Amino acid sequence: MIGPYPARDFLELHRSLVLTPGPSNGEEPRRQVLADFLAEHGVPSRTDAAGNLIVALGSGPWTETAVLDAHLDVVERGAATEIRHDGECLHGLGVGDNQAAVTMLALAAILLAPQAESLARPLVFLFSTGEEGLGNLRGVRQFVADHAEAPYVFLAFDGTRESYSFTGVGSLRYQLTVETPGGHSWARFGAPNAIEIALDVLAAVRDAWLETRRAGAERTTYNFGTIAGGQGINSIARETEAIFEFRSVSARILAHLAETMQHLRQYHQQRQPEARIGLNLVGERPAGEALHRERLIPLVEAALGELGTAEQEVPMSTNINVPLAYGWPAVCMGLCTCANSHREDEQVRLDSLPLGWHGLDRVLERLQGNQLEAIHD
Repeated sequence: MIGPYPARDFLELHRSLVLTPGPSNGEEPRRQVLADFLAEHGVPSRTDAAGNLIVALGSGPWTETAVLDAHLDVVERGAATEIRHDGECLHGLGVGDNQAAVTMLALAAILLAPQAESLARPLVFLFSTGEEGLGNLRGVRQFVADHAEAPYVFLAFDGTRESYSFTGVGSLRYQLTVETPGGHSWARFGAPNAIEIALDVLAAVRDAWLETRRAGAERTTYNFGTIAGGQGINSIARETEAIFEFRSVSARILAHLAETMQHLRQYHQQRQPEARIGLNLVGERPAGEALHRERLIPLVEAALGELGTAEQEVPMSTNINVPLAYGWPAVCMGLCTCANSHREDEQVRLDSLPLGWHGLDRVLERLQGNQLEAIHD
């Protein structure tokens, strides 16, 4: 449907996107570059309330529509300062996660636009915002909220080509803040210290995780991401802030941990009445498992091609989390072979790009060739 891999067009658009700022919650510059590119090729797009860029091709009921998603945002500052090309790989922040997929979907959209009226199944290309970090899946939350019913499938293209996921890893992300009067480290020794209190709370967080492990429950993890505070070596720390998270494939475990965190804050506040302890939920991703696997497995097989599907399914935390939570048939899969994601030396193998493109072509053909069926079968 979309023909041979357009190497030159890919590298030109990909470079432009990777070098344009697009951090989570600040995707506007990159979105504008992509919107301008689509407009230059006669493909109309629109932006929704969350800043998603949306291209709709074909006509037909929403329940028969296939949504193809790739997130626009990149971690940290949101763009590479340069792209290094060594003949085998492209290197730079965001070259794989997720601008390779954004580029492929954009090129596919302009190639399919002239065929829009003949499409058997409507297609929506979603270039979404806020997938990374504390973007908190802002874009896909808005997109799901804007539709009362599920589409035929929701396909998120993200990550490396050697894996796919029907399972959304859920998460709870917290900001811990502690404030105390402080004072001189000698003269007021024994007064509440914000850092010391924070460490006690974080130790209790780790103990809460240990309880889930001892119970033999589904895999659950925790991570202390950042901690900062204090005024100096001879001052009792007046304030401290830390950010931590839990992850699990179990919605039940995450709900239990959320309740535990509230009791934990209350307990430590009662122990330290001179301090002010805050524990705020700053990010949440629902856990979920796919429905209608019979629709999804053929698409994964088409995308992976010669790789096959044996032992490749890996639970992920991606844009499929929210659709899964709302009962949408959803899967996440990659279109390139990449490594070192979220690092300055992130890389994409050049020889994987034609394979990913042909995989996307096979997915589109499968979607258009399948007999249309009602979503509520």
